[in-house]
Amino acid sequence: MAKRLIFLFFCGVLLNGCGGGSNNQEPTTSTVNNTAPLLSGIVDTDIKALEEFVLELAASDKEGDVISFRIDNKPQWLNYEQKDSVIQLTGTPGFLDIGEYQVDLKVTDGVLSTDYKLAISVLDNETKWAPIDITQSDIEGGWQNQQENLALVMNSKQRGVLFADDELKEIDYQIEKGVEVSWFDDEVGENKRLFSFDILDKRDGQLRVVMRNDKQVKALTLARLERPEETLTFSIDDGADSRIRLFELANTPESESLIRIPKAKGESNYNNLSGSYNSANGEFMAASPTFLDGTYAIPESWELETAELEATIESLSILGVFNGVLFYNSVVSYTSAVTPEEVQDNDRAWLASVLAGPVVNTNTLIMQPLLKAEAPTFKVGGVYTSGLLIQENVQFNERDVHLNSAVFEVLDQNTLQISWNFSGKIPAEIYSFEYAFEGELLKLTRNGKTTSHRFLMMPNGHVGMDISFFNDGESQRRSRNLVIFKEVDTRITQDDYFHTFVNREAGHRVMQIIPNENKLESGNFIRWEANGSVTVLRGSCDLADSFEACEAYLNSQEYVNAEYENYKMLYKSDDFVLFEYLRYSMSGDILQSLRTFNIQ
Repeated sequence: MAKRLIFLFFCGVLLNGCGGGSNNQEPTTSTVNNTAPLLSGIVDTDIKALEEFVLELAASDKEGDVISFRIDNKPQWLNYEQKDSVIQLTGTPGFLDIGEYQVDLKVTDGVLSTDYKLAISVLDNETKWAPIDITQSDIEGGWQNQQENLALVMNSKQRGVLFADDELKEIDYQIEKGVEVSWFDDEVGENKRLFSFDILDKRDGQLRVVMRNDKQVKALTLARLERPEETLTFSIDDGADSRIRLFELANTPESESLIRIPKAKGESNYNNLSGSYNSANGEFMAASPTFLDGTYAIPESWELETAELEATIESLSILGVFNGVLFYNSVVSYTSAVTPEEVQDNDRAWLASVLAGPVVNTNTLIMQPLLKAEAPTFKVGGVYTSGLLIQENVQFNERDVHLNSAVFEVLDQNTLQISWNFSGKIPAEIYSFEYAFEGELLKLTRNGKTTSHRFLMMPNGHVGMDISFFNDGESQRRSRNLVIFKEVDTRITQDDYFHTFVNREAGHRVMQIIPNENKLESGNFIRWEANGSVTVLRGSCDLADSFEACEAYLNSQEYVNAEYENYKMLYKSDDFVLFEYLRYSMSGDILQSLRTFNIQ
């Protein structure tokens, strides 16, 4: 009986502990809702340069929590300070701070936060315009303004280049009360003022300037030209040619870069320089900084003698690229074994100034960027167009032969041969190479020397092969070209020639070949050759009725020789044709190259 009473007692206790009794009630809890803090006083603001800006913002929190504040996208000139629940923004922007700003504000109680955006416009302030003192070093170099499509380069000799309205002009400048910029007008034979500018502020590679010309006054910000940081591969030829010049700024020390500088004499004569480019400082280090620049005649001798002018690159600095134009400065000193008094009269003053040097030039190249193309797949027995891989001094009948292109045939999986035969007019020349593809590169080996060749897209939309000219037995680079690369079509027949062709490489020359005619539409006689090519006889002989009669007449003249142009079609599409071109005469040089035509 006692055991049963104890059992009932424990059961009662357990039931009460578990809430089993019907008279007990559950406890209640009171919860307070937290709200995010707020800011008041935010208003979009316009302020003027060189004027003080003050804005106070009041922060509040419904629950009275401790508030903290954060600001992002804060311009350099803007400061802020928090005192209790008040945040004060202050600052005095300068002329180089003119622009639009959006400041991000965040206020938080540690749990919840609220975000705000504050727009501030810093405006120009003409009443505060006042030029600052400057030195020549402050303005030397390259400057740009994208909004005005303007680039300005000023070198240490107070000369330079202006790019404005998509036009390049060589300029002179002087620092007096501000900077006066002028250019030489060839039509009137004198310098003419372009504009002047004052500098209001300078900081971190920027200038705030006020430019004035005869028509307007304008304030703008100039920033330093941007140097290319990635490898820049480009041409200066605009596209229709079968062979274009190739230049490169390769941003790796082990890769070769190629650029050009003007010769000491001659506006259209240049020296190609190979070397390395450092994008960090813009310096181009020439592989051979001293080289032969050119020669000039010495008049006092009975026989024509020439004196050599030697050039040494002191510095070559890449300033930057602007709207497709590369700007760079070159500093070159010159030496010669003769004095100015020993040369021709019209060269004396020029040579004296060159030797007094160094000569500082600001150079420009209007670039056509070149993109990579996929390496082709060679098939055994295939014939392909190419530039010449060997540049030799070739002569035929005491005449110089200029070799600018060739074709090569793939003999097997490892061997190809390059040949040219001038349509049978000159004995064929054949050279064999071992070849292999390494990724996108074609490697060619001959006589123990290996060259690498890339495939790039030309501006005309066709694939080109990167060709470096060098002397046989040497490795010294002379120039680099991109030559159109096509597989030669062996199915071409005479009917493919009956079109009107337009050639941009020869100044938009038009050539119309008519079926069953022995003349072009222009009146020049033609002759079909055994290899399927056509030869055009250049020269006037109105009374002749055949190629042979005109040829005999021209060659009988005392001061006239027949001149021949041979065209062999290598490739044809619906609107494009590639010819192997040969020009020769009974005297004078012989030229062989590739020529592109459009079908009209």
